[in-house]
Amino acid sequence: MEVVGEFVVERNLFVNVDRNGQVASWGVGIENKGIDGPITVRDNTFTKSTWTVGPISAPPGSSVTANVYEDGSSAQ
Repeated sequence: MEVVGEFVVERNLFVNVDRNGQVASWGVGIENKGIDGPITVRDNTFTKSTWTVGPISAPPGSSVTANVYEDGSSAQ
C-alpha cells in the first residue's frame, strides 16, 4: 500500500441535487488507510436539500473546522 502524507479537503462546495424525484446524498468520508500525516477538513460549504446525510466523517484526531451549510449554519 502506498502511504499518503498530509491530507486536506479545503474550500470546496458540495452540492446536493434533486432530479427526477431522485435525491443525491453527499459528504466527506475519510478512512485512515495509508494516510501518514494530519487529516484536515476545513472551510467547506455544503448545500441542503430535502434529505441530507452527515456531511463529514473523519477518523479521530482529524482537524474538522469552519465547515458550513450555505445558510451559514455549522456543518461539523
